[in-house]
Amino acid sequence: MTKKQKILETATKLFMQEGYGRVSMDQVTRESGVSKATVYAYFKNKSELFIASLGYYQELHQIKTPVFKSK
Repeated sequence: MTKKQKILETATKLFMQEGYGRVSMDQVTRESGVSKATVYAYFKNKSELFIASLGYYQELHQIKTPVFKSK
């Protein structure tokens, strides 16, 4: 599993369990076991990470209808 996949897996789990408002980038960093610099190298902010996690969830569960389209 790549670092990006680990971040997405962790963020998706946290967003599902706690909701967007209660999840912090520090929490994602801590629980995914990567540095803060690594998280921000892939995702510029929490909103971008959230959108990416929706796509990750969609791919993981083979959902055909788009959950959300990013830019």
